[in-house]
Amino acid sequence: MNLFSPIPVRKSRLARTFIVVAPWLAYAAMAAVMLKWTWLGWADPIVDFGVEIYSAWQISEGAHLYRDVAYHFGPLPAYWNGLWFAIFGPSYHLLFLLNFLVAGAVFFLLRRILSAMAHPFAVFAALATFLLLFLCPQYVGIGNENFMAPYRHGLTHGFLCSLAALWMAYRWMQNGRAHEAAGVGLLLGLAGLAKPEVAISGLGATATVFLAHIWTQRCVSRRDMRALLAAAFGVALPVLAMWLFLSAHMSHLVAWDGIIRPWRDMAQSMPRLLSYHQWVMGIDHPLRNSIRILKWCALYAAIFSVPVATAQRLSRKSALYLSLLFGLGLTCAAFLIPFDWKEFASPLPVFMAVGIAFLARQVARQNNPRNVLRLAFLVFAFLTLLKMILNVQIYHYGFVLALPATMGVIVLMLDWAPAHLGRNKVGFQFVALCLLGIIGSFHLSLMIPFQRDKRAWVGQGGDLIRMDSSRGRGVAQFLQKAGTHIPRGASLAVMPEGVALNYLLRLTNSTSFTSLDPNTMALEQESRMLAAYQKNPPDFIALAPNDYSVFNLRFFGIDYADTTGRWIYGHYDLVLLDDLYPFEKDQSSIRLLKRRPLDHPPDAPGYDFK
Repeated sequence: MNLFSPIPVRKSRLARTFIVVAPWLAYAAMAAVMLKWTWLGWADPIVDFGVEIYSAWQISEGAHLYRDVAYHFGPLPAYWNGLWFAIFGPSYHLLFLLNFLVAGAVFFLLRRILSAMAHPFAVFAALATFLLLFLCPQYVGIGNENFMAPYRHGLTHGFLCSLAALWMAYRWMQNGRAHEAAGVGLLLGLAGLAKPEVAISGLGATATVFLAHIWTQRCVSRRDMRALLAAAFGVALPVLAMWLFLSAHMSHLVAWDGIIRPWRDMAQSMPRLLSYHQWVMGIDHPLRNSIRILKWCALYAAIFSVPVATAQRLSRKSALYLSLLFGLGLTCAAFLIPFDWKEFASPLPVFMAVGIAFLARQVARQNNPRNVLRLAFLVFAFLTLLKMILNVQIYHYGFVLALPATMGVIVLMLDWAPAHLGRNKVGFQFVALCLLGIIGSFHLSLMIPFQRDKRAWVGQGGDLIRMDSSRGRGVAQFLQKAGTHIPRGASLAVMPEGVALNYLLRLTNSTSFTSLDPNTMALEQESRMLAAYQKNPPDFIALAPNDYSVFNLRFFGIDYADTTGRWIYGHYDLVLLDDLYPFEKDQSSIRLLKRRPLDHPPDAPGYDFK
């Protein structure tokens, strides 16, 4: 018996219609509730997200990446968003709508893939988790870590393309059509133009499908060779098209360098990871993080040992009742005893590795397309976790990178594992549902204080967004006052980051460098960026302080980029101090600086960072 097995009774047409429609009504209700609760509070105008909307706005105005806007990421998402900005006009709300469509496409693809791998109720539980915990969450102090306003659109766009490539590869394995193989390559090429990390995951998953197909055939046929050539052509096509398009507006070398730059930066940064990236991967404290993973594995093993052990030692009915009581007791204990479930995803790489090993053995023994898809999906999930292999979490980068592994574990708990359990399948599934409810409730509760604090409105019209009151009021006041100090047509540079303020004020940066955070300065080198600012100095500089302790640094102009700070000190004067923006008590406000006139004494002191 299975908890989710259909009851063998004759159903009326109305009952059959309800069974089909009810899940979609539930999906729509969950999405509507989450969007309503978090409405317009998804983006942060200071950290990260501003680069995305500023780049798309500039593209809609005729500028180009790599020539007019320094951009370290794949060009596809920025040009896609810029196209729609050019048609309908730039706005935050339009960008949110485009991102919602991407999230919807991810949802439908996940449903297709999971439905081919698991029972409908397990699929429903996984998709409900996506809508409640991954669509538009905020588990930390700033937004940008959700599908509605991703910190980098290349991550969500590339994830969508790689997921579609996996599904297309599965279709090819069933049908063997060359155009489907070409579609796999095309989607992988598009993913490569978005974000390398997810493109590599898609490549690994589709390669798994192809290799499994060859293994079952025990040879490489002409059809397989044609499929490989079609896939290779599909990969090259979007890359070549993008290179030709960019080459029409800049030199061929600059265009090609811009396309391969994300890949080169990823390869070059691996040997010299900054402290921040080491923390993201968990290799800053590998032993401590490995022990934490083992502790979580032990906890999950202890939880599920109850339904497994009772199935072996007790009768079917007794095992079921004991598992139900254990699940209810676990739920009550979780709500009564404080426990931090934020690191619940830590052992996901272990679970994926075990699942891959098991399914690889199954595929090697028997030609089963369903198991091949399961194997490829777990490979895809495992590869997406590599960026945070010892520090997996569903917040931060995890809203995308931990998503497929989370979906895989849910169907594992609710479908795959119970299928291999001789008795007490219902008890095992009930305990799994209780655990899923506990983790979901905990993470939703983390969002409550952040959503409650989003009382400040920033921007106007189609650019109206919500921010936390502590910073939002300061940003809104700065935008209002800066509009009276900065004449139309003047140039503005926001340092170290916060180029969304340029967009909201509709003021361009006089250089191509829009972000001076430690990571960007490590990639570009301070001397090169400063030379650009010295050659084309902006009329105004806005200093929006940010604490970069995650990089083992703190403040721009003091703890790093001190040469740039001295240049600003000698050439700019303070004209506006906004005291409602409390980042840190010793750097507590957004400051607006104005460039001195040319006849100003060169040795006179200007703005003092310290």
